[in-house]
Amino acid sequence: ILALKNPDVRAYLTAVAAASADAGSITATNPSTLWLLSRRLHEWAGPIATVLQEGWVPARTPDGVEIPGGWRWVHRKLFKPRPKRAARLRAATAVPGRLFPALWPRLTAVNTWRGGAASFWLDRLAPELGGLPVRDVGFAASEGFFGVPLESGTAFGVLPFLGAGVAHN
Repeated sequence: ILALKNPDVRAYLTAVAAASADAGSITATNPSTLWLLSRRLHEWAGPIATVLQEGWVPARTPDGVEIPGGWRWVHRKLFKPRPKRAARLRAATAVPGRLFPALWPRLTAVNTWRGGAASFWLDRLAPELGGLPVRDVGFAASEGFFGVPLESGTAFGVLPFLGAGVAHN
């Protein structure tokens, strides 16, 4: 999905993929990504539920953007109809709020940035989380993760163990 060039197609197919899985944990660098996912799941609940129910992706997104035929062929080969997930999505989006625990009943935590301007998005996302704990992703940069939080409500953590193989002279 991430290799697709059109951002509208990527957004729609990401929402389809998210709705098709029963996640235990969700991680996103920025809470705005999770807020946007929740909005898209509400907005596109009907078309996504149809995809899950029937096991196929249509030629166009709900907004009319063409989905590449090759991707639709791969989806048809790899994904089967998921009527129970379709019903869960319909129920989860029927009433605003509590989307995350309703759609993903095994979800135990949401991991995302909590510092700086993140509170703006976390405040908007909170109703959809239904009280789920929001854990900071820790101290990270494009070079990697440098601290892993051990509890909710703080970015404080420990240095991650990066594996064996250290050369000794």
